[in-house]
Amino acid sequence: MQTLQITLPDFISTDTREIIFVIASKFYEKGKLSLGQAAEVAGVSKRT
Repeated sequence: MQTLQITLPDFISTDTREIIFVIASKFYEKGKLSLGQAAEVAGVSKRT
């Protein structure tokens, strides 16, 4: 598994789970991940 480190400005208040969800959904949207893979990365069920 790869590790990614992102530095965000202090005025962006978000949690890690939200960022992972956004990244996984973007990879799904671009066809780089299947729905199941994106759900697994985001830590949610396919139904969610």
